[in-house]
Amino acid sequence: MMRWICGNTSLLLDRPLVMGILNVTPDSFSDGGVHFSPEDAVEAALAMQRDGADILDIGAQSSRPGHEEISAQEEIRRLAPVLNGLKGKLRIPLSIDTFVPEVAEFALQHGACILNDVTGFDDPQMRALAAKTGCGCVVVHHEAIPPDVDPPAAVRNWCAQKAAELADSGIAAGQICFDPGIGFSKNYGQDLALIGSHNAKLPGFPWLVGASRKRVIGQSSGEENPARRDPASIAAHTLALAAGAAILRVHHVPDAVQAAKTTAAILAAIFAKKREAVHINGLRLFGFHGVNPEEKEQGQDFVLDIDLHLDLEPASQSDRLQDTVNYAAAVKTVRAAFLAQKYDLIEKAAGMVADALLAEYPAVLQVAVTVKKPHAPVNADFDYMAVTLVRDRHA
Repeated sequence: MMRWICGNTSLLLDRPLVMGILNVTPDSFSDGGVHFSPEDAVEAALAMQRDGADILDIGAQSSRPGHEEISAQEEIRRLAPVLNGLKGKLRIPLSIDTFVPEVAEFALQHGACILNDVTGFDDPQMRALAAKTGCGCVVVHHEAIPPDVDPPAAVRNWCAQKAAELADSGIAAGQICFDPGIGFSKNYGQDLALIGSHNAKLPGFPWLVGASRKRVIGQSSGEENPARRDPASIAAHTLALAAGAAILRVHHVPDAVQAAKTTAAILAAIFAKKREAVHINGLRLFGFHGVNPEEKEQGQDFVLDIDLHLDLEPASQSDRLQDTVNYAAAVKTVRAAFLAQKYDLIEKAAGMVADALLAEYPAVLQVAVTVKKPHAPVNADFDYMAVTLVRDRHA
């Protein structure tokens, strides 16, 4: 099960987590001024903790469209009394919504263990700080997407590039959580496409979705008042969980916690019942995976067994190919993913195959990939060496 490393804290992502939003600003789009006094902010934070929030995210500078940027000193002035007021009282991890290195360093020194950067850690100082402290990093996609580009593909590619950039800066993969940046440099259609997309998510990293009360929610629901958009926000976040989100960033914690628990229970029940599967067994491929140099130079035979778990009842009734998996196309997907690169470990090769199949076939709920090495360079008598990797779409 995936964990998110946040400094000295490790968050187990075995269920959906809820991140409560606390804005100590006078001008945030939904609740600006509501918790501007330190006393009100501390009370609201502790209420979110009581209501079941798993993470608290505090922002002292608005990031709404057209906001007026404040100085680092003013941002710290707003944060300091709130952080001091929460000392010894807050038991859940504390995240700070900032893109200013000076503010981020102050917050990490005063109880925060997560940095939520809406500029995607573009600033080298922010990256250096994250590498030095080992804090959790919410990396937000914030770049405009051209109208002729598929939004999920654009975000996924950006995340892959950003992951490499952060690794080069010394930030461990386990520290990173990606956010598709709903409402940041995106139009209505792009936001809608990203909220419920499983293709935007970069495999191996937690996925945080924060659509709560945003413009896309107002446009789709017809509700002009942001404070009245919580039911529509829950609807959007439910679809985000079904598409693989691990964390939801919300304004109203109690209802969001109930909805997340219920969604998780339903998804678990779906998985428990979907034991039907398409099997591709004994697929022989010649590849160059292995730790030993000769394995990468000379190559060897591999045998793959693939189990694709999905609901086959529609196909059994309709007799239509679109209600199941095209076996020939699935084999092409497996072959392309398995042979795309040379890996030391067949575990990695199996993971790439599983990710490719989940991305290609939305109806597939679970993939099991077994990779066998009949001729592994081991001085022993055996049939084959093998690994089996299982990936759930909603895990």
